[in-house]
Amino acid sequence: MSISIRILVNSNNRKEIFMKANISSVDRIIRLILGTVIIALGLYFQSWWGVIGAIPIITALVNYCPAYTLIGVSTKAKIKTEKLKG
Repeated sequence: MSISIRILVNSNNRKEIFMKANISSVDRIIRLILGTVIIALGLYFQSWWGVIGAIPIITALVNYCPAYTLIGVSTKAKIKTEKLKG
């Protein structure tokens, strides 16, 4: 299993961390709606469980799901590229 987080060193010798996107646009919309509904239900029932709604919203906004990485799933479409002929 490979980890989708990459650490790169730029020209200023600073380390930068990049996460490979693994969430499709449809998945993002579903997560945003689901997170909003969970938060709204938490507010309606005056329960702290509504805080859990932040998780799908945050993963949708950063376009990365750590759970998908753990199980090796990606809903992001892969773009085919042609190799350049030399």
